[in-house]
Amino acid sequence: QEPDDFRPQLFPIRKDKLWGFIDAYGEVIIEPQEDDLVSQITSTPFAEGLEGVEVNGNWGFIYLEGRIVITPRWKQLDGFQGGYSGFQHPEDDRIGIIGGRVGYVDKTGREIIGPIYDKPFFAGGFSEGLCAVKKDDRMGFIDKTGKLVIPFQFTWIEDFSDGLAKAQAEKEGKYGFIDKKGNWAI
Repeated sequence: QEPDDFRPQLFPIRKDKLWGFIDAYGEVIIEPQEDDLVSQITSTPFAEGLEGVEVNGNWGFIYLEGRIVITPRWKQLDGFQGGYSGFQHPEDDRIGIIGGRVGYVDKTGREIIGPIYDKPFFAGGFSEGLCAVKKDDRMGFIDKTGKLVIPFQFTWIEDFSDGLAKAQAEKEGKYGFIDKKGNWAI
């Protein structure tokens, strides 16, 4: 198992218009604070030690102890995966990070890859050093520098696992698995 599989399970609570977090036993881990601090409910709470929070309509990240470490400044955020979090720029008026242009930030909040690609609905983020991206209804993969390493040639792709990613070349075609060079492996 990955080390992140052992992250603490924390849950947001609201008390007198203040937000905080409790653990699975109901113990308060982060005292309720700030009227406008709202937890992002994701499928990966505190993924890689950070949790998304909304402050005044913008999203950033807090550490487990509740300290804001990445100043809220984006319209939406994903949880961290592979050391990066997807973000949607505030000027992008499309609803939701999926379907809108997505960029990626590191754990210091530095924008590593600008919001130039669309995010496929069924891909999570960086996995094994690569991230699925979409352009003009075709999908490919970028590396952690933003370089396109597997061209936009697929109608469906999923994250890499054990060196392979599920892919489909044509909308009604069969599925298979590609390697990290974009070659069909299975």
